[in-house]
Amino acid sequence: MLVNRSAAPGPVVPVLVYANVGKAIKWLSQAFGFAERFRYGPPGNPDGAQLAVGQGCVFLTSPRVGQSPKWDDQAVFRAPRAGEVTHSVVVQVEDVDRHFEHARLAVRRAQPAPLPASAAPSPGRLPGQVRR
Repeated sequence: MLVNRSAAPGPVVPVLVYANVGKAIKWLSQAFGFAERFRYGPPGNPDGAQLAVGQGCVFLTSPRVGQSPKWDDQAVFRAPRAGEVTHSVVVQVEDVDRHFEHARLAVRRAQPAPLPASAAPSPGRLPGQVRR
């Protein structure tokens, strides 16, 4: 079997839309320990990236219309807006207290953080607050 080294590991790979992929890479890496596998697009403002976490990974993409430059479709890839939940990703960790403290400190240093929809404000939760 031919092995594609750039293919994402795992059977399911979420695609998360961020308004600023470069800031999202930095924030997800610092706050949650994601490791960048690769990025594409302009160096200062990438169009997308693949980040590894544990045995899996996620793709990040910037907002756009169309699923591919070669497809004639009008699918809208939009970054989450305040009060919207467009997706959610669960990452299992060994020591949730240590991980929470690390993420809390990273969020404090990186304010304002490019938050995904799952971190959008909701009753009883402040913006940027990590679920435990």
